[in-house]
Amino acid sequence: MSNKCACCNKTSESHRLVRCCVCKKPFNIDCVGLSTVEARKLHSNEGLSWSCTKCRDLGNDIISLKSVIVSLQDEIVKFKETVTPSKLSNLLNIERTVAEFQEREKRKNNIMIYGVKEGIKISKKEQEIKDVDLVTQVFTSLQITHNDIKPVRCGKYDANIPLCRPIKVNLPSSDDVITLLKNTSKLREMDNYKHIRFSSDRTQMQTELYKEMKQELESRISKGETDISIKYVRGVPTIVKTNSVN
Repeated sequence: MSNKCACCNKTSESHRLVRCCVCKKPFNIDCVGLSTVEARKLHSNEGLSWSCTKCRDLGNDIISLKSVIVSLQDEIVKFKETVTPSKLSNLLNIERTVAEFQEREKRKNNIMIYGVKEGIKISKKEQEIKDVDLVTQVFTSLQITHNDIKPVRCGKYDANIPLCRPIKVNLPSSDDVITLLKNTSKLREMDNYKHIRFSSDRTQMQTELYKEMKQELESRISKGETDISIKYVRGVPTIVKTNSVN
């Protein structure tokens, strides 16, 4: 066992050393301010122990930390007691709202293109080139300028199966998305693009809401209502009278 003092790094005789009961390091009694009498008592009495300043401070920190943990546990218990099911539901709704807002922000500059069939027995790279050409032609037909078109097919690729995966294109701004959507009616007048449909990049919540509106629309039409359709009002799908649609 080393007789080198952990404080001054000098070797000392055993009777002039005391060992920390925590870190087990030896310390010269002169370095830690102990007398020879105190050292003799520590050596002769197994029931006595001594700890260095660093370990004592660490012990105090641990005690303080335990106190903080206990206090936090008490606060958590009290918080749970005050959070009723309705309050918890409100908190969850807030979290979902924040998450939905963040997801919509991520998607706001994206446009989705549906109805563009993919080639069979061609490589993924070849399909990407074809998609860039087609999207460029469509944008040109709508008099929309976008110099960095990078269409991405959404879904799993399989060259052996006829696919028609939607295409996602990121535009410079959300204003470009709105402009493009307003002009897509022009595609219906062009034979080459009649099959193509555009939409914003909707979140799962937006998609489910649109489906619900579509089901309600179909139900109301089946009951005899006429001249109604779905229109987005401030970003929310709403059933309106057709003659009120601009």
